Amino acid sequence: MFNTLKIELVSMQATMPTKGTPGSAAWDLYAAEEAFVEAYQTAVVCTGLKVAIPEDFAGLIWPRSGMSTKQGISTTAGLIDPDYRGLLKVALVNRTDRDYHVAIGDRIAQLLIVRAPLMDIQQVSQLDDPNTRLGGFGSTGV
Repeated sequence: MFNTLKIELVSMQATMPTKGTPGSAAWDLYAAEEAFVEAYQTAVVCTGLKVAIPEDFAGLIWPRSGMSTKQGISTTAGLIDPDYRGLLKVALVNRTDRDYHVAIGDRIAQLLIVRAPLMDIQQVSQLDDPNTRLGGFGSTGV
């Protein structure tokens, strides 16, 4: 059974997300406005979309690999909660010494929908299994 991701286009310049191939995990997101990302700066670009992510799921904004590796343009972390209904925007980061132009209709990021079950948290005096790995940030090698 498939869940449905409902999308509202709230701008005349908005483009429905697309997948590059039938097996793609994420949908490409498009700019609904022209923008300039100055060298070594961040700019927020509107997609002109609102989404209704199903309960127990969340949306993650990911960079497009080609933009990141070939053009030096990435995204900051983006998390879309299932109860958020505002405009979907993407924070683009320019890691180069050149200004970057975003045109209306440019693919700027990817939207990945992941399971995110709702749960409570509980404070405990000690975790159940003290024999688990404690290292982090490169503790298994680089």
